[in-house]
Amino acid sequence: MIAVTGFSFITTKKIADLGLVTINQKETHLIHWPPFIGAILLVIGIVLVVIDKK
Repeated sequence: MIAVTGFSFITTKKIADLGLVTINQKETHLIHWPPFIGAILLVIGIVLVVIDKK
């Protein structure tokens, strides 16, 4: 069974603004959880899709 065990997202943070030059830093944030939580979320998603079609 394939279960999602987390996701990542990127934020951009302004380091310096020197008129015409802007320095930004990109940070990657990782959020992880145990595989059984991913399986539970997968089942909940399937149930929501089935309920919506009724």
